Amino acid sequence: MARYRFVVYPFWATMYCFVLAALLVVLHTSIAHAQLQRWPDHTPLIDGDDGSAHNSCNPTSSLYKCQFHGFLYGHWNDNGSNTADTTHINDGIARANAVQPLCPDPLHQPNCQDSQKKIGVVMIGMSNWTKEGCGSQLFGNPPVSIQPPPVNDKNCGLGALPDDRKYSFIYKATSHSQVNNGRLIFADCAEIGAVAGYWINDSQGPQGGPAHLWTNCHDIITALGLTDAQVQVVLFKQADSGESSPPPPNPTLMPLPTGAGTFAGCSGSPQEGQPDACNLQAFMTTIAQQVKVHYPNVQQMFLHSRIYAGYADPVESPLNPEPYAYEQGFAIKWLIKAQMDEVDFPGAYPHAPVLDYRTNIVPWLDWGTYMWASGTTVPCVNCPMYPVPTPPPAQPLKWVDTNPNHGDNNHCPINHVQTQECDFQAKTGTKIDNLHPSFCGRDKVSNLMMYFYCNSPYTTPWFTTSGQKCTWTPPDNSCTYGQGADTL
Repeated sequence: MARYRFVVYPFWATMYCFVLAALLVVLHTSIAHAQLQRWPDHTPLIDGDDGSAHNSCNPTSSLYKCQFHGFLYGHWNDNGSNTADTTHINDGIARANAVQPLCPDPLHQPNCQDSQKKIGVVMIGMSNWTKEGCGSQLFGNPPVSIQPPPVNDKNCGLGALPDDRKYSFIYKATSHSQVNNGRLIFADCAEIGAVAGYWINDSQGPQGGPAHLWTNCHDIITALGLTDAQVQVVLFKQADSGESSPPPPNPTLMPLPTGAGTFAGCSGSPQEGQPDACNLQAFMTTIAQQVKVHYPNVQQMFLHSRIYAGYADPVESPLNPEPYAYEQGFAIKWLIKAQMDEVDFPGAYPHAPVLDYRTNIVPWLDWGTYMWASGTTVPCVNCPMYPVPTPPPAQPLKWVDTNPNHGDNNHCPINHVQTQECDFQAKTGTKIDNLHPSFCGRDKVSNLMMYFYCNSPYTTPWFTTSGQKCTWTPPDNSCTYGQGADTL
């Protein structure tokens, strides 16, 4: 009997294991296919809950790491608290008030005519940022030479097409009667393909784009009637590339670990095998230093989050899909916290300061608009896109791609039904995209940005004509593009 049981047991055990393995293969294939269609939720990370139902926080009340207990716009400490850093806050407000119209050469000729005094606001970043800020543009060497528009024209840059422009942040800012457009000059220096590694110096540029990004930015600024010395605010958004051709100027993308206690921290420089959030933080540190080199009078640099990238197929659109778009927020958070620590605890670190704005190494850094939400699964409700206190948005921020028929680079068909929406480009040229924002997506971003810059205590002193808040209705985060009811 014992022999019989010994023989039969492994047979059924083998069959059981075979069936279980087959089921796991089917399940894995199904999950993988689903992830190619849409990334369902953001990855649980190592320093807090992820907003999913299985965690302790309520996913409908907060999103960007529930450890912040709903107080999402602020200065986030590594221990998970949201205790305000009063030095950083006060210095940020002081820097905002220090932004004043400057002469073209304020150091040597500070007494120019009043009409020559300007405030330069420059956008630095990659393709998503130029689309959201102005519309796709290239300039200088080698791609094209474009006749520049009149100074501060609603063209919002150099070479952007009319349809590209009208959903952009710069267009809306320069069209707003309460924005300080008599003094502000906006320059879009973000470029297609210009991921973080291309901005660490002026030695190279992206394939098909300007060969030297900082030189190109200087040319754009000059063509708009501005000088580098007049640039005082930088609006920044950045990412690393996951493409293999052309080879990216950054290490291979690697996500943050998901297990508690498995992450030892970041090194001070980009390294192969290190999580991308760490490498991106290192790139951003160098870029912030470059900003101060090129624009000696810069006061502030606002770091904006990525939009959702979960509709991008990681095989067809490997540029920077999820979870890297979400994890970019950690690179920003850590960078701001590192600057606070250098200012608050001078001499406490074994290395020389690299982020201390009081010694003019970099500008004062802080969050710009927070634009990420987990598709429609976990909408962003109490998001840090709104300065506190703020009325709640009519609808939480979510990113939608439910119209299967949108086919060109920028927008949904004009006759798409009300229940369908596409916030992303279906294609870029002949390539599948679903990563870059469509006109609808750009409209969402620019509305969020307008509300932020109209209301933040770090921006109103220079952004508005009165120095007080300007009128911009909190975005309802719905996309009405195509029905003739846009917020323009």
